[in-house]
Amino acid sequence: MPPLPPAALCAQLGPPPWAQTALSPRTTRWTGPAGSLIARRPDSARKAQQEAAALRAWGMAARGPALLQADPEVLWLEDLPGRPGAATDPPATMRALGAACAGLDRGAAPPDPLPLDAALARRAAALTGGAAAALLQGCDWAAWAGWPRWPQHRDLAPRNWLVTEDGVHLVDFEHARPDAPGTDAARLWLELRLALDRSEADAALQDWEAGRRAAGGPALPPTPMLRDLCRLAAAATLRWAERHDDPAFTQRGEAWAKLLQAGEAPPTLTGA
Repeated sequence: MPPLPPAALCAQLGPPPWAQTALSPRTTRWTGPAGSLIARRPDSARKAQQEAAALRAWGMAARGPALLQADPEVLWLEDLPGRPGAATDPPATMRALGAACAGLDRGAAPPDPLPLDAALARRAAALTGGAAAALLQGCDWAAWAGWPRWPQHRDLAPRNWLVTEDGVHLVDFEHARPDAPGTDAARLWLELRLALDRSEADAALQDWEAGRRAAGGPALPPTPMLRDLCRLAAAATLRWAERHDDPAFTQRGEAWAKLLQAGEAPPTLTGA
């Protein structure tokens, strides 16, 4: 049973009874006569702390939900308006999504004692054996030497943006943290490519990048480095699916791997 809203937030709902709507296995909307709230239950205390920290640091800049209260087992969030995103969203929406992502890319990331090139090499080395390891052959992690980490959403899929008349909101910051610049670009292209043909996916990503750069986002790494991030994402997905026996993730990882092994990669991104 979802936890009851804390007393400090009940005024935002108004007097009970309140309705509950399950948005996902771990996300519930509470609705009352005065308004609504979102309750998110991360699957560990560590992830709850990570998501709360990301929302406090970068959520507002990325048009994410306000963190209203963080309890040990649940995050209480603003219920943002908008319809769920889609890979087929028009160019103006993709540019608005890019503008929201620029709020992350411009954010400050705390220093990390492990240089980014070493961190990526270590991450890749952990994905040993099978299809995951085969995907990573030829990746050049040394190219990342000297690059700083940028805050990234790290799960940039249509289910995690909301479209309104005045722009796009990012939601679900569970995986957000500083990472390789272009992590979101790589993940977004993979998601788009599952639903669209290559020319459509490339055009949508270029619209996203135009919006991101117009909103002040810094320049992304070149295509070969974005390709390596795509390979890392696909390999991690395959390994996660194998360990958790998840058919849906297996299908997604295999589809991405097939595209990448056929030589596909994100287009050159020049912004606006």
